Amino acid sequence: MIIGKNIDYTPDFTSDAYWDTHHIGLATVIAAEDKAGRRHITHRLDEQFSEGAAQSTRTEPLHRYWFGMDVVEAPTLNRRDRLVVSYPKTTPGQIVTYKVTPQAPLVRALRQIKGLRRGQGGADALANAALSQNWIVSVYALRKMLAQPQLPRRPSLVSQLQTARDDVRRSPRVRVLANQLANKLAGQPPKSDAEYAWLSTNVAKLRVQDWSRVRPFTDRLLEFRRLRAQTAKLLTRIATDSAGPLPLRIGAYAAFDDARLFDFAKPDATSETILAASETMLRDRNELIRRAGIALLHNLSVGIAAPWRQAYIGRARRAIGSLAQREPNPAVRFHCETYLEQLEHATPKV
Repeated sequence: MIIGKNIDYTPDFTSDAYWDTHHIGLATVIAAEDKAGRRHITHRLDEQFSEGAAQSTRTEPLHRYWFGMDVVEAPTLNRRDRLVVSYPKTTPGQIVTYKVTPQAPLVRALRQIKGLRRGQGGADALANAALSQNWIVSVYALRKMLAQPQLPRRPSLVSQLQTARDDVRRSPRVRVLANQLANKLAGQPPKSDAEYAWLSTNVAKLRVQDWSRVRPFTDRLLEFRRLRAQTAKLLTRIATDSAGPLPLRIGAYAAFDDARLFDFAKPDATSETILAASETMLRDRNELIRRAGIALLHNLSVGIAAPWRQAYIGRARRAIGSLAQREPNPAVRFHCETYLEQLEHATPKV
C-alpha cells in the first residue's frame, strides 16, 4: 500500500510532555484482513508503557498506521507481528508504528523510561540513565535532570558527563545535553562561557553523514543570544569553507534563516554577515552549495520587513542574476531563473 500525504508524526519519547499526551505500548497484530477494498489491522495491547487507560484492542485501516517520514510504502503486517504503537490520548490521530521484537532496543528503552517516570531507583537511577548507551534513555534522563531547579554537586557524575560529551560516537543530542548538565552540576551559570566554548569548538569538528545531526549543536548555540554575532561568524565560516565536510556545511547554513540569528525586522551587522556568506556561496565550486546560496538569498530577502525589504530583494536579484550569466551548470541556471522569477513577483510594480 502506497502512503499518500506523509506528515511528520515522529514521536519524542525523550519528552515527558509527549508521554503525558500519548498512549505508548507494545502490541501484537491479531488480525490483518481486507474490508471494503482496504487493508485493516487489528492490534492487541500487550504491555503499556504510558499512564492512563488505553483500548486493549483496536482496528484501523492500514493507512492510519504511520511508519515514518521516509516510508513511501507501508510494510506488510501479519498476525503475530509485534509493534510499538503510539497515538494521542485525546484524538484518534495516526498510530505511530514500529515493527519490533519484545527485546528490541526501543522496547527496552521505553520500559526503562516507564520506570524512571515512576521514580524507580530514585536519583541514582536517573543519573545512571543519563549515561546510558541508548540515546533515547540518555536524552530523556538528561532533559529530566536539567529541568530540575536544584541538583546536588556530584563531581564523579560531572567527570562521567564530560567523558560522554567528548565521545564522538554518541548522539549529538546526548553530547550537547551532557555538556549542558556537566556545567550545571559544576555550578556554572546557565549559558556559561564554558558551555559556549565547548559547543563552538566541537561543532566545527563534527564528522557526520547526515546534516541534521549538526542541528543539536546549532540549536543550542542560537540560544546564546548575547553571542549572536559570534555564532554568525562561526556558522558562516563553516558554511563557506569549501574544504569542509558537506554535511557539516549544510548543517551550518541550515541555521541562516533562523530568526534567532537573522534579524528580519531590521537587518543589522550580524544579518549582513549571513547575507554576505550567502552571496559567497554562489561562488562555491560545489553545485549544491551554489543552489543553497540562491535559495537563501531569496528566502532571506523576501522575509525582511519594510522599508528595507525592497532593497534586499534588489540585492538578491543582482547577485543571482550575475550567477545566471556565468553559471555553466544547466540545473543551477534553471535554479537561478526560478528564483529570479519569484523575486520579480515579490517586487511591487512601480
